[in-house]
Amino acid sequence: MARRKSKKVQRTRRSAVPTSAAEPLEQFISEEEFLPLLAGQANAFFRLGNFCWRRAARPGAKPTCSRSRRRRTRLESFLDDFSARNNRTFSYFTEIVASVRGFANAAHALHHLKRRLTKYGVHADDDPKFSAELDAALDWSNGSIEKLLNELYKGAETLKLAITREALGGTSFPSAFARLRLKINVDEEDVVDETQRIAELATKYLKICDIVDSIGIEKFDDPVRLRHFVTKNCSEEKARQYETSVHNLQSKYDTYIKNTSYEVKDANLRALRGFISITLHLLEYVTHLVHFYERHENDIRYEPTKQRIARVIVKGDVLEHAVNFGLYYSAEFLKRGREPALAIFPEYTKAARAGLRRALARRAAPAPGDAHPQSCHALRDAAPDVPRRRRLDRRLVAHPCRHGDRDE
Repeated sequence: MARRKSKKVQRTRRSAVPTSAAEPLEQFISEEEFLPLLAGQANAFFRLGNFCWRRAARPGAKPTCSRSRRRRTRLESFLDDFSARNNRTFSYFTEIVASVRGFANAAHALHHLKRRLTKYGVHADDDPKFSAELDAALDWSNGSIEKLLNELYKGAETLKLAITREALGGTSFPSAFARLRLKINVDEEDVVDETQRIAELATKYLKICDIVDSIGIEKFDDPVRLRHFVTKNCSEEKARQYETSVHNLQSKYDTYIKNTSYEVKDANLRALRGFISITLHLLEYVTHLVHFYERHENDIRYEPTKQRIARVIVKGDVLEHAVNFGLYYSAEFLKRGREPALAIFPEYTKAARAGLRRALARRAAPAPGDAHPQSCHALRDAAPDVPRRRRLDRRLVAHPCRHGDRDE
């Protein structure tokens, strides 16, 4: 019996409709027509919100509103597809959804940090002051999400949006997903030995420590000084630069050092990885909060939407948690990692130089039938083929016989 061919269903975005050549590519939809589309898309989001409310209502239960970031992102993308952010009726609703997503991402970074704190092996969980401030920052972040969700429910009632009263079950949440990335190596050259990568990692870590020291990060009690510091040293652009720099360190470590014999043997390497990870999660928290501040709480423009959000989330609290907790402790743990980095640097730099000398010697060795070089100048002539940043100092390249193998 012949199999019936299935019809291909063309999948398009909900904001896209078929059009003829004579019709404009951009068409308007009425607010009344948009409401049922929004209700259908927002149901998954509100089921998550209902779950948070019911869980928070249990005696002694802590809110878990930072979970399932995918549902929040989908709703925000849906609203952006219809340009709801630029519509007076739906502008505030859209900005609240975006704010919930931002705070949920910030809280997620802290949840992840707290869950893995004991596994980093640097005794960060033995610091009672940091542990107490971490719990306080997490409670404040989840409390902010609850306030924003409350505003979202009010906004839905104002819009007469039909929303579900069902809640997600605890088993509806997927297990945590690892982010898959290609290794970051576009700025790297060929490496002679793995010890050279370790030496480079320690060098870059110490360089970031020097940059952080030059900023002068501290806790601010004066709101004016705090705002001035954020404007000068912790804007969203700079916060993302700090986060990216530390993320690159972690990526290089996981690509070249993690699960190697070097990591198993060297406790300083494992400690350095722990300090890098703690710093990274704290900087992720900082970036999300500073993004919210610059987007909703700045004093440049006072749109009605931003004014309404400012009454829900106090901008002074946002900056205080971003700088006095997130940025302050990211700098603190970065400084604590200086000791293992300093211990790593001379050991692996010494091994890397020895490996480079051996590689240069192999390059200068004569091919079968060639005359043996009579002096060390043959090795010096081979040096220009080596990338500049990978050369030894000029004296060692020019006169290897003088230095011998004393570093090996």
